[in-house]
Amino acid sequence: MTLLSLIIRVLIMRKYDYQDNLGFIVKSTAKVFESAFDQQLRRKADITVAQSRVIGTLALVKDGMTQKEIANTIGIEASTIVPIIDKLEEQGIVIRRSDHHDRRNNIIFLTGKSEAKWELIIKCALDLEKASHQGLSEGELEITKRTLRKIAQTVASLYLKSPDQIESRGEKSNIEINNTTQVRKQQRQQLLHHGK
Repeated sequence: MTLLSLIIRVLIMRKYDYQDNLGFIVKSTAKVFESAFDQQLRRKADITVAQSRVIGTLALVKDGMTQKEIANTIGIEASTIVPIIDKLEEQGIVIRRSDHHDRRNNIIFLTGKSEAKWELIIKCALDLEKASHQGLSEGELEITKRTLRKIAQTVASLYLKSPDQIESRGEKSNIEINNTTQVRKQQRQQLLHHGK
């Protein structure tokens, strides 16, 4: 490599402003949202964002889930979920019960204390959403949302295995949760029937 080509490469590299890159801006914005949400939750509800995700996931099911199911739904490792659930259990927000069909598993349920926390989570989320809209018109917000969705679809179709991989992950999780919930209800009904 000649000195001239090396100088040209250095100049080209210096000209690239990664902070003006769309991916960087989106990630930075998401990080700011998550940090602000975490601060609000800690201050107003005495929980973290990770704990709020567990509460939210269980609130949608109403029938309990295994630790692995919760971890899969919120997209974290199964081992990472354990200390989060431990902390929620210490606070009396969730309770663990052994799965009668598989002793290796615990089923996690929300307690009555969780309702107040869920209300605070929703309030914090709505407050943050409202604050993020300051200085923007409804039209600007709609254009931003529509544009980001288009970009996500384009990047997914070009670089991911399946064009709908991003959105189908959430839908698949909900389907899996609903199927699991139905199976558990049937198993409980059978247990009640046999117990009579």
